[in-house]
Amino acid sequence: MIWLRLLFLSLAIYLVWRLFVPRSDRRRRGGKKSRRLQPDPEEMKQDPVCGTWVPVSQALKAQINGETLYFCSMACRDRYLESIKKS
Repeated sequence: MIWLRLLFLSLAIYLVWRLFVPRSDRRRRGGKKSRRLQPDPEEMKQDPVCGTWVPVSQALKAQINGETLYFCSMACRDRYLESIKKS
């Protein structure tokens, strides 16, 4: 009968814990990441030549006619500059 008392005692402790410990604290203790701890998503820019979306930190930047343009590669940047020279 001692095992039955221990079972009820452990069940009571678990229920009290579930009621009084806030859910956000349980998540942090369990090792799960909170949404507030995730990094902000990086801004994406579209390449004007091929249409590829590129993160700003990885994009090649060019100032053309006072406007900043973002390219996915040097080939796209060079193709854009050639098209400007032709027109």
